[in-house]
Amino acid sequence: MPSSKTSISANRNIVLSTTAIFFFWMSLYFYVPFLPIHTLELGASNTVLGIVIASYAIGQMLLRIPVGVMSDLLGRRKPFVLIAFIASSAGALGLFFAPSPSILFLARSLTGVAGAGWVAITVLYISYFHSSKTDQAMSWVMFVNAFGIVVATFVGGVIGELYGGVSTFFAGFLSGLIGTILILLVKEPQQLSQTAMSWADFLRVGRNPLLLRISLIGVLIHFVTFAVSFSFVPVYAVSIGATEFQNGLIAGAMFIFSAAGNLATPKFVEKFGYRNTLVFGLFIIALSVAVIPLLHSPVLLMVSQAAGGLGRGMSQLILMTLAVLVVPGATRTTSMGIYQALYAIGMFAGPVIAGFVADFSGVLSVFWVCAVVSLASCVIGVKCPVRAPSQN
Repeated sequence: MPSSKTSISANRNIVLSTTAIFFFWMSLYFYVPFLPIHTLELGASNTVLGIVIASYAIGQMLLRIPVGVMSDLLGRRKPFVLIAFIASSAGALGLFFAPSPSILFLARSLTGVAGAGWVAITVLYISYFHSSKTDQAMSWVMFVNAFGIVVATFVGGVIGELYGGVSTFFAGFLSGLIGTILILLVKEPQQLSQTAMSWADFLRVGRNPLLLRISLIGVLIHFVTFAVSFSFVPVYAVSIGATEFQNGLIAGAMFIFSAAGNLATPKFVEKFGYRNTLVFGLFIIALSVAVIPLLHSPVLLMVSQAAGGLGRGMSQLILMTLAVLVVPGATRTTSMGIYQALYAIGMFAGPVIAGFVADFSGVLSVFWVCAVVSLASCVIGVKCPVRAPSQN
């Protein structure tokens, strides 16, 4: 039985890391509803806008697998977590001072380095819980992720309305700074035994059939999310009369229902199973995207984004949970790194392709294309033999 001193220390680390993660995600999302608009204001085309938004994925595609592998080899996650927190704050400050789309691209790429640290952050967090509580711990950290984003988008909307959209970049810098201070106070659990991971071991994890299946679905989900919600929904919202505050509310509605989806998913999985719950969430995403061209009111657009957020919260939690449960504990960060690096392909490709589509045939075409991509993810989900980890 663990001593009371050990329990107090674990609880302290959980509280500190939970609060730090909350500020981390606020740092990355205060400005998300305003970044596309600000990019266009600096003279960018829709294609360049897509590239700027997509730059967030570059660091994640390149760094998530190395972060996962190195974390498992060293048996330590905190150094990588600390780098992520610093990058989130520095990237937001760079966005604040950026005078052109090219500098926005560089600064947004730096925030992508921060996003790559999510691999180590999630595994560090669940390490404070017993292995039998992994799904609950993942549900909670994903809720903190979503809640931080919800607060950031709502508060960011107020800040943007009062002081202008650019001020949200500075809010991101301050939030990241607070998170960095808090994460410095967190103590990592007893160092894991170092594992002499070979190239064959890495390939064994990377070739896990279920990991590859869920990664493909993750690619499609993030393609749609970053092409629609993070790129052209804010632009479309302005075109139908939304104010900066309403744009913040639209994004906030999506994230708050995403948080609700995170919390509700364990119960859905318990009753309906992994695959049925996953497909249900994916179908909601597809429906929420398909109706956007038919909506001409900011309020209705908010409703569609809320529904999409619910589906996204449910499906992403299942995929994240499976990513760490389908492999042995010593390679979990590697598995998570592979999953997150692969789905970052969707984060990059979505905005880039959407930008080309918008310039070629209009913004509404983006939503039709993404509706088809969403339906494809549903089909893959139906055909994939997704089972509870204990059955694999």
